[in-house]
Amino acid sequence: MNEAMGVRRAALLLHTLAPADRVDMLAQFDAGQRTMLGKLLDELNTLGIPRDRDLLEQTMASLAVDGGDGENGDTDAAGLVASLQSASAQDLLRVLADESVELTARLLACAKWRWAADFMAGLDPFKRRQVQALLHDTAPSSPHFNKALLRVVGEALREASQRAPAPRPMQPYRWGRIVSYLRGARKEIP
Repeated sequence: MNEAMGVRRAALLLHTLAPADRVDMLAQFDAGQRTMLGKLLDELNTLGIPRDRDLLEQTMASLAVDGGDGENGDTDAAGLVASLQSASAQDLLRVLADESVELTARLLACAKWRWAADFMAGLDPFKRRQVQALLHDTAPSSPHFNKALLRVVGEALREASQRAPAPRPMQPYRWGRIVSYLRGARKEIP
């Protein structure tokens, strides 16, 4: 394990600690290390990474197992970008609906997406402005972070497509039934 990966793992572990324990642990590091860890902890908080230790351990284990080149050839960043280029803006809006503004901005900053304009148009105006502001103000993410982000979003898109029901065509006569029902209900009210 290289030194940078060790620092990142330390930041993840510190992130899962209670605030008082985190302060005590940070005091054990020298000033330079504290500064570096502080920046990483700020980034984890900004991205909304949960403080769930089990979740973080599972994530770190999966990154260690498939951190290299995978069997399907889709683990390199270019392959991940190419796979997400084929996604629709609507699918991405559904998958990223509950994600933080920071995470959305970081995804948009990973590449020049063909669906970016439609995606931004689909966001509510307040969230769109926040994402636009972050796109201009956010420092570039590390290549490892981008690769992990692209992989997770790709997996979320695949899962969503597997469980999404096929769209049903709108049946025009249904509106007539609903209106008739409502009119009938209104007649019953004294």
